[in-house]
Amino acid sequence: MVVLDVFIPEFISIASNQVLLRTTSRTLPIFRLLRSMSSLVAKIRRFQIIMENLKKRNCTKRDLMEKLSEQGFEMSERTLDRDIEELRREFDADILYSRNHRAYVLEQESGQADRLERILELNQVVQAMQSSLHLDAKFRDRIQFEAHTMKGTELLEDLMRFIREEREVDFDHLNYQTGAIKPYAVYPLLLKEYSQRWYLYAWVPELSDCRTFGLDRILHLKPGRDTFISDRYTDNFRMFEQVIGVNYSDHAAPVEVRLQCTQVQASYLESAPWHKSMKRLADVGEFAQFSLNVIPNYELTQKILSLSKQVEVLTPVWYREQIKEHLDDMTKLY
Repeated sequence: MVVLDVFIPEFISIASNQVLLRTTSRTLPIFRLLRSMSSLVAKIRRFQIIMENLKKRNCTKRDLMEKLSEQGFEMSERTLDRDIEELRREFDADILYSRNHRAYVLEQESGQADRLERILELNQVVQAMQSSLHLDAKFRDRIQFEAHTMKGTELLEDLMRFIREEREVDFDHLNYQTGAIKPYAVYPLLLKEYSQRWYLYAWVPELSDCRTFGLDRILHLKPGRDTFISDRYTDNFRMFEQVIGVNYSDHAAPVEVRLQCTQVQASYLESAPWHKSMKRLADVGEFAQFSLNVIPNYELTQKILSLSKQVEVLTPVWYREQIKEHLDDMTKLY
């Protein structure tokens, strides 16, 4: 009997409004593995169909069953009930049943719907990667993943546990710029993924302030002696909701940033918004205008500059001037 040692996605942990995909290693006979994978992929796809339709409007059981049937899922009401219950229990989906409307309602204000959508996307990527392992040699190069290694992901599970336990952690941190290694004792508050890297946001008692640490630079992680109450630092990590990426200023406030871009670029921005507040405002001739409410920071500036002449900052004026200064400095290099 052929046996493979693989990673089967089992459950998802959501902490501090950030998504963390967790896996567990199991050794399964190959026929059980493939059957398990096929069943899991089907379930994930059903979950996506249910969530996609509930995000658009309230749906009755009949509505959902018809949408599932259109996608090839013939199922009983009992199976639908189990799927909805699992979405509530395992993924914290805020799906309510309205007796007035005689339909299911998705409460989206909590942001759980968007987080769940991201979780389901991550699961599909994991399934695609697993499936690629079983392709014939002729077809193995027909699915290509971005060539990068996310260092530090081996720390995710331990850090997630310390966050849940509200346990201090000790580690050494490597500074890429200076090469110096410095010891830290911190209160872990939040894990955030951005631009193919994972970051730990933590309160540093020694500094009486918060700091962000790249997991790829954390060495010798271990639990500390103290515990803490994370609710005391809620305002600190909520700042991440107001920025793109991981850089922000405690003294800055969100502003409305208005952008104008080409119609082609507008399609890309609509399909992959930079921030949850990003929305399309109006079309002006061959251009489209967008707005987002954020604290302008390094990451936003990098996104704007990366699009070159395809995007223009309209307001605020001070930020428009800041972008212009960056462009002037760039032209001096050539």
